[in-house]
Amino acid sequence: MGGSIINLEKWLYVTFNTINSCLVFAFIIFYLVIFTKYAMKLEEKILNESRTDKLSGLHNRYDLYNYLDSINDKTDYALAIFDIDNFKKVNDTHGHIYGDYVIKEISKIAKNYSCDQFVARYGEEEFIVIIKLDNDINKSFTIMEDIRSKIDEFTFDFNGIKSHITVSIGISKYQEGIGNDDWIKNADEKLYEAKYNGKNQTIM
Repeated sequence: MGGSIINLEKWLYVTFNTINSCLVFAFIIFYLVIFTKYAMKLEEKILNESRTDKLSGLHNRYDLYNYLDSINDKTDYALAIFDIDNFKKVNDTHGHIYGDYVIKEISKIAKNYSCDQFVARYGEEEFIVIIKLDNDINKSFTIMEDIRSKIDEFTFDFNGIKSHITVSIGISKYQEGIGNDDWIKNADEKLYEAKYNGKNQTIM
């Protein structure tokens, strides 16, 4: 009789310890999963922030070069660079807060009318769009002219201050064997040609 009670107590003790160990193990696994998910989200957030221009919400210059390097065959791509006309005058006249507002609005327009192409803020008032041509040489001109005209038609209105803003655009189709900097330089030369010819236009 005494032996049965001892065996029962031992069985209860082993069972209790087993359940307890399983519960502890389950809690550890649960918190590890939660922590791993949190760490992954935090890492993704940090990575996205490092690739995103804070003011415009577009890709930044660093991510632009990463994207260009990731394209194995650039022969069916064009690079467009556009610049806000007389942006210094906008800042000098209305202040830098108004200038920031202009950059944000132009970024939205560029993103909305770029037909899902890669759009980056390249400098203070300079932007770059990488366009997959899909064997249509006129596609880049059509997209960039649409962006230019939408900006030209838009009424910039912030704190009661209204203004008319335009952009000038240069486009360069990729040429075999050139590097990313030369590709940007070629588009930049077209941009300066657009500026020289009177601004608010697209040169290809």
